[in-house]
Amino acid sequence: MENTKNTSFIDLHGQWKLESKEKQIAINCNIPGDNVSALLENKLIEDPYFGCNEKEIEWIGLENWILSHDFELTLSNNERLFINIETLDTVADIFINDKLICKHENMFYPVFAEATEALKNGKNTIKIEIKSPLLQAKKKSESLDYPIPNTDYEREIPSYRNLIRKVQCHAGWDWGPAVLCSGIYGNCGIKTSYNGFIKHTYTETKMLEPDKWQLSINIEYLSFINGKLEADISFDKKTEKTEFIIHPGKNLLKHEITIENPDLWWPTGYGEQPLYNLEIRTNEEYLKKNIGFRTIEAIYNDDKHGRSLFFRVNGVDIYSKGANWIPIDAIPGMQTEERYKELLDDALSANMNTIRLWGGGQYEKDCFYNYCDEKGILIWHDFMFACSLYPSTEEFLNNVQKEITYQIKRLKDHPSIALWCGNNENLGSLTWFEESRKNRDRYLVDYDRLNEGIIGKTVKKLDKQRTWWSSSPSAGPGDYSDCWHDDTKGDMHYWSVWHEGLPFESYYDVTPRFCSEFGFQSFPSIYTVKSFAEGEQLNLTSKVMRAHQKNNRGNTIILSTMAEYFRLPEDFEGYLYLSQVQQAYAIRTAVEYWRSRRPINMGALYWQLNDNWPVASWASIDYFGRWKLLHYEAARFFKPVNIFAYSQNGKIMVSVVNDFLKDIDGKIEIYLKGFDGASSKLLASSETKIIKQSAQEVWTTELPEKKTQEEYFLYCIFKTENEVFSNYLLLNRPLDCLIEKAEIEIKQVGDNSYILSTDKPAFYVTAETEALGRFSDNGILLLPENPVSINFISKDKKNPLPKAEDISIRNL
Repeated sequence: MENTKNTSFIDLHGQWKLESKEKQIAINCNIPGDNVSALLENKLIEDPYFGCNEKEIEWIGLENWILSHDFELTLSNNERLFINIETLDTVADIFINDKLICKHENMFYPVFAEATEALKNGKNTIKIEIKSPLLQAKKKSESLDYPIPNTDYEREIPSYRNLIRKVQCHAGWDWGPAVLCSGIYGNCGIKTSYNGFIKHTYTETKMLEPDKWQLSINIEYLSFINGKLEADISFDKKTEKTEFIIHPGKNLLKHEITIENPDLWWPTGYGEQPLYNLEIRTNEEYLKKNIGFRTIEAIYNDDKHGRSLFFRVNGVDIYSKGANWIPIDAIPGMQTEERYKELLDDALSANMNTIRLWGGGQYEKDCFYNYCDEKGILIWHDFMFACSLYPSTEEFLNNVQKEITYQIKRLKDHPSIALWCGNNENLGSLTWFEESRKNRDRYLVDYDRLNEGIIGKTVKKLDKQRTWWSSSPSAGPGDYSDCWHDDTKGDMHYWSVWHEGLPFESYYDVTPRFCSEFGFQSFPSIYTVKSFAEGEQLNLTSKVMRAHQKNNRGNTIILSTMAEYFRLPEDFEGYLYLSQVQQAYAIRTAVEYWRSRRPINMGALYWQLNDNWPVASWASIDYFGRWKLLHYEAARFFKPVNIFAYSQNGKIMVSVVNDFLKDIDGKIEIYLKGFDGASSKLLASSETKIIKQSAQEVWTTELPEKKTQEEYFLYCIFKTENEVFSNYLLLNRPLDCLIEKAEIEIKQVGDNSYILSTDKPAFYVTAETEALGRFSDNGILLLPENPVSINFISKDKKNPLPKAEDISIRNL
């Protein structure tokens, strides 16, 4: 976290004027904010998330826009003034009082330009002419010596998104809409000073001895004078007065502090997350950061299985459990701090300790990183390049150099950031396009000049304490293996089940060293669907439902796979429900097996955590924050301790995983239970010790005969002194299991508490209600002898909690 307060900062937030000369539009626009939000608020466009309205707003990205604002200034002699905009999206010319101050072409580094000569006492006018992102990208494509292809999703007008430094998924993705917005996000104002500014402050922490650390503080100071800068540097409530010699121009000022016995920062589940205050005061500025002390390494060593990949924090090997993160909304104005915290809390509630910040999105807001620091969530951090080839022109490389330099200096003090990764799938994309297949060397040189020559070198220069990982997926430095299909090295994107149509059992055929992408789609809940579709459009093949499915084969894959694994439902809502069962079933199959293969596999980050609009997708949490069944399942399969069972090569194997830093004693019980609810046979019972940070196979047997597979399921229990962990395994595909119809009862026992009971084993028992929120558990196995208590956790405190009669129950 970095907070800077300066008594000479004139805040320009507030109501601006937004204009389009071509469309004869002139409306108010709140800054920070974007043009799409303003048009929506002024009722000039319909909700782009409803029906097929997305297609009706494509014109916005084809227009040039003008943002303007009048403000008052009282100037002093010898004062210098700078325009400072945290994020300007994207290609724009900035004028003050009709004088051109600067041109800007990258939303990933700030505007900081002197405006002393243009500003005056009294009324001033700032005008920002934002150019059409589509037309600017097209113009750049026309200036290239040869084409630089990119992936576009269902676009009638090519986006050429890879040619401008803008959020790549603004042009649409196979889960998101094309909302080519423009605007100003974050801080915006006039910075004034007589002597100079702090441009950046960043630190390095180094363990000198087990109980002694060194904090090295780097202050980049832009000075207007020769002289001295006096600063009070406070750390952990102890202040040192410091004096620096400064010269006109850029100054790098250094200060070191030795800290005795600091409390170490740990990922969630392994310890606490202590953060220490660093404060810097000069006569004009005040800055505050939070500092965490920890060592972190990405371990990628050759071994008998190939090449490992995992994080080691403070000497402890971490199994990474989590998901991929995309921007939380396609419209920037809708990205609120409250929603960031809700999503990250939901990740923590599902026992996640790692988030992959995906490279087709954005460097996130400060609140994202701060909350990950506070809660102990590790961040695999991509740079913002994805699924495309990129230019290596001098202009483009210089632009990227500024971006990477700024973002590393901005973010490197966050203890939660575990690794810098160059891009998402750009290396693999060399094989996707006809141009690069025909002339691979040309495009490989482009890739290397950008990824290694600019991004990689900048990371290695500015942040020597973190690993540089060239791409995701990647087998490691200098290794160009096919990490979509080779599971032996580095991180893997395993998409053979979804994209290639392999069965769910194929997850048993691979043991990725670290799987950073894999997934299966589902539909959102009926209440989310009704936010964008109504009446006869509530049909899987309707125009609106197809508009809210961005993967061109998505519905076909969902439905054809469903027919292979499940008895098909009778109604629309049944298909929505069963798609979520199927998604949870698929990802559970993968994660439980891979966790059982620890330490060969040391990470499972499924695609994806969240949606940026209401849509059928791979997300486990839908746009409105409703948990799909996958997220409930993740809370179970990511538990630090659990018992897993799987069937492979005619055998049943049962394993117990223990992520904790201590051994666990417990008792294993394994039953064969009938779907009739009456039959139960104890197969095994034994005491066992599960070694810390391990997965241990505790029982194995031959797969029983076909009739038994159809009529019974395996039920496994691991009992410790304080807790009971249970799980189950269907011995056949659900379609071929003789699951009997269960009579399920829900009884209300409090304002938000309910008890579920059944007369027969019931699988994926799911409670659903229109109220916005989630249940404490869902998609559960319900047994006659074990009624289950669940609570409703509301996201809307103003509305009443649901009554039992308002809750629908579904099961297989």
